[in-house]
Amino acid sequence: MKEYKYKMLISYDGTNYFGWQIQKNKLTIQEAIQKELSKILKKNIKLIGAGRTDAKVHALEQVAHFSYNKKLDLKKVLFSLNSLLSDDIRKKNFASIRKALWKNSLWSPS
Repeated sequence: MKEYKYKMLISYDGTNYFGWQIQKNKLTIQEAIQKELSKILKKNIKLIGAGRTDAKVHALEQVAHFSYNKKLDLKKVLFSLNSLLSDDIRKKNFASIRKALWKNSLWSPS
């Protein structure tokens, strides 16, 4: 069965979260998005972030991706996610991923 990869850009206010990565008994950005995305798609989805943030850290454009076995109506999924998630997490964009050509990271101390 063919798998499709989807990339999303996420903005969030991390004040109420314990960072990006799922942690036992802690509310995280990855868990919040993954939970709602799994509900929408009616399948357990594993969301993979391009990097991690620590507790209470914000992001303007966190990149994450997931795989799914069907083509999606990305506008509908984006609307649904933004409707279900708390106001401090916003999906800004979705795209299908064809092939990754390179990885580039930029880090700037505050």
